[in-house]
Amino acid sequence: YHCNAQLPTGEEGFRTISDLLAWSKNPMIDRIHLIDERIPIRFLHGGQSWIEIDSSWIAQGKRDNVFIDTINDAGHHVYADAPDEFDIFLKRTLMNKE
Repeated sequence: YHCNAQLPTGEEGFRTISDLLAWSKNPMIDRIHLIDERIPIRFLHGGQSWIEIDSSWIAQGKRDNVFIDTINDAGHHVYADAPDEFDIFLKRTLMNKE
């Protein structure tokens, strides 16, 4: 009951920033070069994901300190498809250990 009794603020927020429910109205890829390069950016992809990795390569070409990683046996939802590998990846990333 409670999940349907509240205002759908998350859904409304997503709709506000989305174009045609699938694309961003203001893609980060167009602004990524504005982020201070001292701040590392790390992309994690599932090797079996339906999402293309191209945007990550473009981001890496637009600024330094961008890293791309893949968990080969995971799909789009890496955290659910390979939770142990995701946990290790996240801990190593947060501790700045490659």
